[in-house]
Amino acid sequence: MASYRYDIQGVRALAVLSVVIFHAFPSLLTGGFVGVDIFFVISGYLITNSITKDIELRRFSLQEFYRRRIRRLFPAMALVLAACIVAGYIFFDPQQLRGLSQSVVATMLFVSNIYFMKTTGYFDGASDAKPLLHTWSLSVEEQFYILFPIFMFFLFRYFRRGALGSMVLLTILCLILSEAIVRLRPEWGYFFTPARAFELLIGATVSLMVPRFRLAAWPKAMEALAGLGLVLMIVPMVFYSNKTAFPGIAAAVPCLGTALVLFVGGSSTGTLVGRLLSAGPCQFFGNLSYSLYLWHWPLLAFPRAVLGLELEPWVASLSVVAAIVISAASYRWVETPFIRPGYPRLPYLTVGGGMIAAFCAVGIAGHALNGLPMRFSPEARVLFAATDDANPRRAQCHNGTEANISYDNNCVFGAEGAAADVVVWGDSHGAELAYALGEVAPAAGHKVMQITASACPPALNTARAGRPSCQAHNARTLTALVADRNVRTVVLVAYYQVLRKEKGFDTGFEEVVRDLRKAGKNVVIVLPIPVYDFDVPSVLGSMQERGGDLSSIGVRQAEFDAAVAGTRTFLSDLAARYGARIFDPASLFCDGAFCRVYSPAVGVLYFNENHISLTAARHLSAPLLQTLAGTVSAAAGSPPPQ
Repeated sequence: MASYRYDIQGVRALAVLSVVIFHAFPSLLTGGFVGVDIFFVISGYLITNSITKDIELRRFSLQEFYRRRIRRLFPAMALVLAACIVAGYIFFDPQQLRGLSQSVVATMLFVSNIYFMKTTGYFDGASDAKPLLHTWSLSVEEQFYILFPIFMFFLFRYFRRGALGSMVLLTILCLILSEAIVRLRPEWGYFFTPARAFELLIGATVSLMVPRFRLAAWPKAMEALAGLGLVLMIVPMVFYSNKTAFPGIAAAVPCLGTALVLFVGGSSTGTLVGRLLSAGPCQFFGNLSYSLYLWHWPLLAFPRAVLGLELEPWVASLSVVAAIVISAASYRWVETPFIRPGYPRLPYLTVGGGMIAAFCAVGIAGHALNGLPMRFSPEARVLFAATDDANPRRAQCHNGTEANISYDNNCVFGAEGAAADVVVWGDSHGAELAYALGEVAPAAGHKVMQITASACPPALNTARAGRPSCQAHNARTLTALVADRNVRTVVLVAYYQVLRKEKGFDTGFEEVVRDLRKAGKNVVIVLPIPVYDFDVPSVLGSMQERGGDLSSIGVRQAEFDAAVAGTRTFLSDLAARYGARIFDPASLFCDGAFCRVYSPAVGVLYFNENHISLTAARHLSAPLLQTLAGTVSAAAGSPPPQ
């Protein structure tokens, strides 16, 4: 067996290019994210090779193991982190820089997967502007390698004969665990190390199999297995998408494909697949794979943060070209000096610890100083501060991914000593409206209950990825509302632009309206508002610094009207059919010609890309209250349909 595996470099090239294409042009390769899983298998294979070789030569040392990891990972990663910190200082608003500072600390402590798991979703639009999101995979690897070398040492010392069988069994158990996590806690699956452990273990298993099973005597079998492996890697790249339940069983497909290619290559790289993977272009991108993985994402994330989440193809293309050029330089002058023979003899554990301490100190300072707002003018800081202009009781009153606030424990705002007679029920787009309505409710003798849940619209039988409790939450909520005699009016709010693309939403939303009206409840349906692909406070603050016209940021009303015409028709027909009322908030945002994100008379109208600010909600509360009064009088004269 050759000491250097050119085919592995080729597999690395396939993995990194699939990830880069997916991140830059998601529609071209909807499952390109499986490249990360391919990397995990390669990592498990190579690390196990290294550990077993050291154990057999009786030179295994945890200190030496981590020295090698530092030499391999830290030089290029430190350069990327430093570049991100400088770019963040120049381009980011205080909130963004504060978030970047937090992620720098998480990255250097190798817990960024946990940090991003708790603060974002991998496929969420807003996450596309987080420059260090991609470091989650490095954290998964390093968390795995805290225990794995120790496990291998004891396995080979006390249970050498059963090492392969033990590894196979452990891999199967971890795969079962991953599938269970995907089914029971899908919001954990993507970033969570236990959900990914089986992928590294597949690589480890192949490493133990190669010396025991040689295929050189069966060239046709090698060709078939290698070809099958390549197919199993490529097919998921083409057919998987962000709707695929992942990782779990789905991730096993590209991982097993990678395992087959590695296994066959352990006997011979002379197969057709081996020769293809050993070709010059594959070797070029394979060599750059680590640096390219590190650089490509920040070079896409910063333009998205500054220009908008939907990059023009030419901008994305320019970012990819820049990433390749910078990665080539990084590989040549940063990576290579530390991995080739004759590398600098340094106290790497001490150096690594010092780098961790230094970057953490910078990150903690950025967090403690609230993203250094003094970089901007007072006027810009006021605009940036709108990012916090949200329902001040969101943490207590709004359901996150779990949707676990019971009906009796929902927050109630308004008149003292009265039961809630108005309910705002919706996804996260209803949270600010509920609070603002509660502020003006006492004057009209109302009390308002907030029932909102992230990405969980008021629609029955609507299953949403990452929201396992949504269906049950909606069923419980509807049952409770129907039974609650104090509730007279229910206001329904949802992010229709996204939700109407979900299978079953229209039917489920109609069932809610129908059942509420049958129960004698007044129903008010809030129509859609303009939404954007950029963080509104950030863009406004930056525009203010450049002396631009804040009222020029937005969308033509004709464009907005065309985008929501079908939704407006659907909701208006629904209201007419069941005797519900319509509330159209668009007049606050649009003047007949243009829809704005900022109004001189009101202020900043959004606190992020698509959620209205509390300031905007307060300006909507009075007309909404008038609509509620209309539902009461209308309901008195016309019974709900039966």
